[in-house]
Amino acid sequence: MMRNIIVFASFLVLVSCKQEPQVTSDQVVGAWEVVGAERDGKETETLNGAYFEFSDNGTVTSNYLGEEETSLYSLEASSITQTRPDQSHVNFNVERLGLDTMVMTASIRNIPFRFVMKKIDQDPD
Repeated sequence: MMRNIIVFASFLVLVSCKQEPQVTSDQVVGAWEVVGAERDGKETETLNGAYFEFSDNGTVTSNYLGEEETSLYSLEASSITQTRPDQSHVNFNVERLGLDTMVMTASIRNIPFRFVMKKIDQDPD
């Protein structure tokens, strides 16, 4: 009986562990348009027209802070760390990443943000 409880408890622990996506350069590289955003837990339209363009050379160009800016980025597990030109860092946590959808969260100036993005098809066929 005790063995069954231990096996069941171990199963619950394994099932309840949420695996974070492993972000790779192949998945991230490309242009992403922000199609939905939250600021401090509330939908916001201030990020309408925002985009992120990740290059395979480790740079990202984006306008989510208002002006277009090119900076460096690095990947680790489910995080994208942006090193801005002023050497400040923004850490984005990738919640979900599919072929054409990416959801990221970040704290920017101590305010939580959530970005829902769609990959922009740059190869008009």
